[in-house]
Amino acid sequence: MDKNTSRNQIDNVLTGFAQDYVQDSAVFVGARYFPIIPVSQNAGKFKVYGQGSFNRPVNSKRAEDGVANTIGFKSGYGSYTVDDDAIRTFISDKEVANTPASNRAQLNMDASRLVINALLVNKELEFKDKFLTKGKWAKDLVGTADGTGAGNFKKWSDDGSNPIDDILDQQTAFSLATGGRKWNKALMTLDVYNRLRRHPAVLASITGGATTAQPAIATKETLMALLDVEELEIMQSVINQASNGLEKADGTLLADNQFAASGVLMLNYVERQIASTKTPVAAAGFHWNEFVGLGVNNGPAVRR
Repeated sequence: MDKNTSRNQIDNVLTGFAQDYVQDSAVFVGARYFPIIPVSQNAGKFKVYGQGSFNRPVNSKRAEDGVANTIGFKSGYGSYTVDDDAIRTFISDKEVANTPASNRAQLNMDASRLVINALLVNKELEFKDKFLTKGKWAKDLVGTADGTGAGNFKKWSDDGSNPIDDILDQQTAFSLATGGRKWNKALMTLDVYNRLRRHPAVLASITGGATTAQPAIATKETLMALLDVEELEIMQSVINQASNGLEKADGTLLADNQFAASGVLMLNYVERQIASTKTPVAAAGFHWNEFVGLGVNNGPAVRR
């Protein structure tokens, strides 16, 4: 009789370790880049004060016993709608029964992460469509091979380009268009960030004190200083483009990961907090107070 026949091999699942590739929710920028306004109704209007009524010189001299000149302004209206996004998933009775009681809470956690991740992915794609595509802003610039033509600049993949000059050349026009404000916040996709960190023109601007042993390195803080911004968001969220249901040999679902956006730099004037009803801001989001009771503050809520 084989002395090993009395041994049983049982493949137990470890409860203290698992391999995981879910993105950290902090990677997603779409739900937090612009300020969020709480509203009491899911749709409505807000006032828009155009620049045409302001920054205008008028005769303020008044003759003795005269009457002051009268001025006025006109305002318009914008509208908003708060959409209700919802996704659900199921945990089968069989899966619950086959899971040790001490580890069943993990099933709920896994399901929660799945739906939260899906909602954040959708919000990221919505942000890209609304703000990171051509034609959404007053001015778009496009990198080309030779950089000639209106609205074009030499691609930053070319070492002969000068990205900092390309960017700062637009600052005066930006300030003029926004009533004297400079941009204070930037968003760049990961490929743009990595290229700017290694670009010769960027490195040349920070070479003071650099040596062969300690070469110049462009950090996020360096780029913030060069771009003259207070905040810089690096967009590196990943979207799985594979069709749902396709499996790999190990039984896990197939992934075809692509970045949500690439080749983009956006510069804005953004108020960190909306402190008054009259706020100059590039864009804003709205969250309906009806959802606050569910624990929602411009983010997903989970119920079971």
